[in-house]
Amino acid sequence: MLAAREKAEAERKAAEAALLAELDARFEEETEANKGLYAQLSHELENEITQLNKDKEWKTYLACEDLPDVKKEGVVNEYVTTWKEKPAGTLWTALPDCTSGMILMRALLLDSVYAYSRGTPATLKQHKWQMELQKALIAEIGHKLDSSTAEFILRAEEYYNRETQSCLVTLPAEGCRFGLWVNLAKNPRMKAIEFGGLSVTVELPKALALASCAVRVTQYDDDVVSPYASEEARAAATLMALGGVLKIDLLGLPPPSKKVKGYTMRAVTEMSTGVVRTEYPIRAADGSLPTSAPPLRVTYVLPETVLMGEGLKPEVGYWQADVQPTGEDGATVDQGTWKTDGIADVTYDPETRTLAFDTLNVNTSLTLLQPTHLELPYKRWLFSPRGGSSGDLFVHTQRFELHFSMSARGVSLKAPALPQTAHLLSSAPMPAPVLLLRLRACGINLCPKDSDALPLERVTPKRLSLEEQISSDLCALLCRYYLTNSKWCQSRGPSKAMLRLAVKPETYGEGATGYDEEAEEAAAAAVSDPFAAIDPDWPSMLVEFRRTLMVIASDDHMTCDEAPREGHIAHSTAFECLKGNDPDLVPTLTNSSVLYQDNVRQMLNSLRLFSFTKPE
Repeated sequence: MLAAREKAEAERKAAEAALLAELDARFEEETEANKGLYAQLSHELENEITQLNKDKEWKTYLACEDLPDVKKEGVVNEYVTTWKEKPAGTLWTALPDCTSGMILMRALLLDSVYAYSRGTPATLKQHKWQMELQKALIAEIGHKLDSSTAEFILRAEEYYNRETQSCLVTLPAEGCRFGLWVNLAKNPRMKAIEFGGLSVTVELPKALALASCAVRVTQYDDDVVSPYASEEARAAATLMALGGVLKIDLLGLPPPSKKVKGYTMRAVTEMSTGVVRTEYPIRAADGSLPTSAPPLRVTYVLPETVLMGEGLKPEVGYWQADVQPTGEDGATVDQGTWKTDGIADVTYDPETRTLAFDTLNVNTSLTLLQPTHLELPYKRWLFSPRGGSSGDLFVHTQRFELHFSMSARGVSLKAPALPQTAHLLSSAPMPAPVLLLRLRACGINLCPKDSDALPLERVTPKRLSLEEQISSDLCALLCRYYLTNSKWCQSRGPSKAMLRLAVKPETYGEGATGYDEEAEEAAAAAVSDPFAAIDPDWPSMLVEFRRTLMVIASDDHMTCDEAPREGHIAHSTAFECLKGNDPDLVPTLTNSSVLYQDNVRQMLNSLRLFSFTKPE
């Protein structure tokens, strides 16, 4: 019996090895046969992107914009160098410079996520230097704010208002709103600092109201912290910032000036050109920290574009930096994360959009936090082509039904029609990763990571290499085919994916002729319920690494049969699986925009529909 089992096992391994050898040979054969087609598609893609960039450059030229072309490293470096060499000066001259830096940083961020999504060696290199420049811009903005803040504090008595007995300045600059209160009166009645124009109020405990200090508030429209942490820190993050970040700094004051014979004398210290941050709780005279201290009460208004999760308790956190050397030219990387300890009594008023909380955390970034997995798992989704170079993607998440319109020009958001997404609904088409990043800023995160599966029940992410292969293979088919998920996909594990697809009738797309009453009724129904077009009998496709096969399994079956459908064998790509039985596929693909196909590929890569869909 033992010998029989060993013989059977050896035969099984030999059969598997023969099958793998056959598949490898077929893969090489089909890859070689399609080499010309792939080269042609790659060439067409580069041509379409070049033309699109020329059109954008021309529009930028006509608009007479001051910012450099963020795709050109030399031009951006020259601009940033000139910008950095400009003295900070006073707050009134520094804040416009900070606004320029924030606008450039945002443009670099949006272009860098698109470059990363393209995935070519040249665009990955572009993404790297763009991210480094963003970090340099953020650091320089902080330096300019510190220098101008020190200049103001040094002459704070000149701005003292004797009527209000306070020294307070607010500058609501675009992208980087600023407020500074200097405690010159040391008046314990001054408990609440209202930074008018910022919609921010900071209530001080008595210890700070009596202390020789300044309170600085900087409100950034964007998250200027977590996107620039290390790749490992970003991958492990389960919380994301909403509504930008609020930085509250507690600053020390220089020695007071003296008037001598008409001259104003100021001591030259480290506070003459920079700020010195003071920790809280304030240490006692013997240097010890108090065991308990009253918190600061912070209140601010959230932007109109922030979508609060219904039924969720608002959560506020602070950034706990963990800067580590990388060992290369003294470079460092932040392994930090968002923390919530030391923050209490968080309240939110939906009518006024006012967020309030108590905190002991100063000299750091504070923000409203939201779990990154709220939209997961996806309930269902459908890609529906409108023609060779356009289509619609419908995604039903745990909270919303989203509708994306896709074309060679980019992706547009059509739903949900909410006040918080109105600015996106009215925007021109944009690259898929850019639109998804802007949706995330609203509170709708559709760019899941493996870590987002941890709080989900029975959700196993696919391997990234497999998902990238699927996206690359399928984007060429979606000029002609419906595409949706299979209920068996999750149960296939991380190394396999199951999907369903079917040719969309011509009457739904471009090139339809004549009038078909049934087709018109179906098209009208598709607008109100696009998922009604899905048929349980649609053929299923099983995808593994370098192996794609049409299988017997169907969503109306009780078990998942991975055996080949009649007349089908495993191929290297989905295209090879279908072209033999679909003579119209190659002509349709030839007339399809390659840039449109690449937009579809980037969208599928970002959404990770095959990893995070779990039908109800």
